[in-house]
Amino acid sequence: MRIQALCIILSSLILITALNASSSISTSLIRYNVSQSIVNSLKYVNVTANGLNYTILYYNNAPYLVVNDSSSYSFVFNTSTIFSVIKNYTLHQSISSINFTSLAANLQQFQDSSASSYNDCLTETGLNAGSTCTLSNNCQSCQSTPVCNKALYESGGFAEANGQYVTKYATQGGVTLTNPFAQGILELSVNRTQLTNNYTAFYSSIQKINASNAAAYLPILVNSIDNISSITHDLYTNPLFPELSNVTNSELSTCITYVPQYTAPWYCQMSGFCENLNYNFSMLSAIQLQLAKISTIPITNAQILGVATSVQHNTLQTVYPYVARERYAALQNKTSAEIASYSLLLNQSNSLLLKTSNSSLSLSVSALKSYYTYMQDNYLSLNISALAHNFSIDLSKAQSAYMQANATYNSMLNLSAQNDKLLLLAQLNGMQESSLANLSFQELSLDNQMQTHVSNTIYADRQLSLINNLAKSEYQSSKTLFSLNGISRAIGAPFAMLILPMISSDYGNNVASAPLAAALLAIIISIVILLAVLLWHRSLAKKGKLRASARTHSNWMKLFVIIGLALLLYIMLAYIASSQASSGIRGDSFKSIISSSPSIAIITNGTSQGITACANTLNQTLKGKHIDRISIVNGFCTGVIAGNLSDCLENYAKQNEPVIYFSSAQNNSITMYSYFGTLMDVEGSPAFMFRCYPASILS
Repeated sequence: MRIQALCIILSSLILITALNASSSISTSLIRYNVSQSIVNSLKYVNVTANGLNYTILYYNNAPYLVVNDSSSYSFVFNTSTIFSVIKNYTLHQSISSINFTSLAANLQQFQDSSASSYNDCLTETGLNAGSTCTLSNNCQSCQSTPVCNKALYESGGFAEANGQYVTKYATQGGVTLTNPFAQGILELSVNRTQLTNNYTAFYSSIQKINASNAAAYLPILVNSIDNISSITHDLYTNPLFPELSNVTNSELSTCITYVPQYTAPWYCQMSGFCENLNYNFSMLSAIQLQLAKISTIPITNAQILGVATSVQHNTLQTVYPYVARERYAALQNKTSAEIASYSLLLNQSNSLLLKTSNSSLSLSVSALKSYYTYMQDNYLSLNISALAHNFSIDLSKAQSAYMQANATYNSMLNLSAQNDKLLLLAQLNGMQESSLANLSFQELSLDNQMQTHVSNTIYADRQLSLINNLAKSEYQSSKTLFSLNGISRAIGAPFAMLILPMISSDYGNNVASAPLAAALLAIIISIVILLAVLLWHRSLAKKGKLRASARTHSNWMKLFVIIGLALLLYIMLAYIASSQASSGIRGDSFKSIISSSPSIAIITNGTSQGITACANTLNQTLKGKHIDRISIVNGFCTGVIAGNLSDCLENYAKQNEPVIYFSSAQNNSITMYSYFGTLMDVEGSPAFMFRCYPASILS
């Protein structure tokens, strides 16, 4: 009683679940504007496929829609999934609708309809005993049967020669011939084997056929019946049976004229050797018609795939527009933030991968893109929360890979910039060592990779780090604590800035005259020193502190000569040092001047994008300082200062404001000057300008 009660309860639960499922599906279909008449006519079939529960909705005895019960009764849109869901049930339904027993019985009736005549003929020709009739065995079956052997001999089919039966018409043109009666036995022998094989194939297939192998056995049934039809129709043209197709009535009418009778043609004696055939071909046609109908029932994979395609079409036509909107909105709601990050990450990753190879980032981004495509293709049928969760996980992995790859690349960029700065400053400090040139060449090669694409990131990063350590050493070696040029500049530059503008307003002349101004200052200082010594001598003489003797006078004369020579040497050294100082300035010193200056002028001469880009970069590098941006157009300044280039440079020199001047040239160079004004002159190609070494130096 308890077991019965449990079974009743379990059955009730299954029924309630099925009713709830059908009710939920019906409600959804009505919400999606499927007509009430179709909804009311649907038949619900529950199946299991791929480890999940599905419901096949039948309409007019054909699959109409498929619902995934394991995913909140979601409709299935994918053709391959629909195929896997409906295949087994469709096969079972197709096979169960066919009465194979009836087909076998009908064929047996057809076979029996002329079995008597057919079997008698086999007996009379000896073919029923398992023997055969062939040219090679001299029609053994007929020879083993007295009545057939006699008829064959009397019909002239074979003659005895040396104990062997051979045809009277031995050969013609190399082809062995027989008379029509003998030929009839030969054909019947072949037909008997063919009929037996096809009957056996049909009955054997009928016994074996089921839902799993129907696609393989159904063609055998059709082929066997077609062969049986063809062979049995051919039997009616065999001369062994009455109504010979190749003998006319007039020929038959002459048979009575032959005396003795055995001299008459074979057909006079042998016509009707076997009884009439009575096959019921209407029964056979009915079987063929049944098989033709069966062939239209979905049994093969191709046929079931056609049904699945039809179901998909129904789904797309009825519920797809509504489901797509609902589920896409749900997907967007779940993944809106992730998709925004996804788009940004793809742009960032693609940009980074154009610059550097990184297998981890490439694989992570590829996996993310694949899952994004999978999510977009399957959100209609799969759990949206699970899709969103997995997408978020893949996105996090790709973001982590990007951050690591980007950090590595940025570290390489920083190392490259540091190396450029250190090596360039070492060169601008006057260092000319071969080791510095070698490092600069290696760095330039790596810089070119950084500008295009770094194929071996690990190797390039190691090389940059190695160059960085060596560049630091080279730079430290180029630094000096004491500089005669620096002292000359510190003493002579202020005087040149004071005196030269009073003499000339031409910047170029003033720059060229700067060493002379320094020499003039040295002369003035020397004169002052001489005057000071003379006044000191006079003061001592007045106070009587000097002895009036020839020796004292001689000593003082020697002192004046020494001082005069020393001052003359000073003037010469001052001129030489100022000439050297005005021809350039050390990189460290120039950087120090820029660093301490509150304002800087950037003058661009040319429309090169590289010049503009580098000037803009300098704006960012020198952020916090007042920047004057001046353009040279047709030789004249546009901007804060009016006039030609010389006027602009003269003005900034007077204001003691450093100038960075850009211009296009075939040869790349950076020269720095600080005596009458402070100037960095940058000349070169667009590619050189894009590298923007001034920003590296001054950063």
